[in-house]
Parts: sequence; structure tokens; C-alpha cells
Amino acid sequence: MIRSTLRSLVLTFAAAAVPMALAGSQGPELPEWMKVDEAAKKVTITIVAGTDMTNNGWNYNTVFKGAKSIVVPVGFEVEIDFRNSDPTGVVHSIGVGQMSEVTSPLFTDPTPAFPGAISDNAADPVNATAAGASETVTFVADTAGEYALICYVPGHTLTGMWMGFRVAADGSVGVE
Repeated sequence: MIRSTLRSLVLTFAAAAVPMALAGSQGPELPEWMKVDEAAKKVTITIVAGTDMTNNGWNYNTVFKGAKSIVVPVGFEVEIDFRNSDPTGVVHSIGVGQMSEVTSPLFTDPTPAFPGAISDNAADPVNATAAGASETVTFVADTAGEYALICYVPGHTLTGMWMGFRVAADGSVGVE
């Protein structure tokens, strides 16, 4: 009886230690390309542009047209390790912008939703992140809401090169 009660308490404690957002079907799932450090309040995400030929290479981690969304807790520092692996050699960029921007054909001077949440030369069709190159983008996701990861190179969002990015007030983290 004592052993059974003790086992039940241990299982209850272990389940409580896992955030609801990581508990599987009840919230976003944590992919291998996303790491969370709760103590440091930091999320590290590896995003690869042109992972494969999905959507003609214009994708982030094979995702395009907002088919999935990254979810991070409000107030966390977010570090995006961005790599361009486009097999056709096209330049790409990354930034966190407003959801309304995914229908914009051209960007001349994009302003990210959070200071620092954009790669260098993001709207430049020649000098954005070259195929084979990488860049790190770091920012604090300080306002809850629905945003998008956007390739600001002209025309790329119209072809579907974007995915959702949600800053969650409830502490959720992962991909949904």
C-alpha cells in the first residue's frame, strides 16, 4: 500500500514537472530543432531555408504557407540559428513580422515585430543570406500574439515562404 501510494505520488510529480505544452496532443510538440531552457527563459530554434525541394525549395524546415506555427512563451529570449540550404542557390532571409505581411509582394524596409528579429539585408534580392551561409537572429518575444516567420526577399512570401510564429501568454512552447 505504501509502495503503491509512493509510486502514485512520484508519477504525479513527474507529470506535473512536464509543462502542458510539451505533454503531446494537449499542446504544441517540441521538435528536435527546437531547444528550451526554462531556467534561462530562452528558446533556441534552428531554421533551414530550402531544406529540400518542397515548394521548389522555398520553405523553412520543409514548412510553407503557414502549415505549422512555432510557439514560444512571452518574455523568452529567442535565438534563431538560420541557415540557407536552398538547393537552387537562391538567397533567403528570415524575420518575425506581422501576420498581415505574408501577402505582401515587396518589402523595401521591413520592420520586425521585435527589435533584432530579422536577418541582415532581409529584403535585398542579391545580398540576403546566400545559399550555404548562416546567420543568428536574437530577440526577446515580449508581446503575446500571432506573428509570422517571413522571408522578406521580394516575392518569396507570395510563393508561400512563411510559417506561423505565436508568442504565448500561457507559457506554451513547441510547434503546432
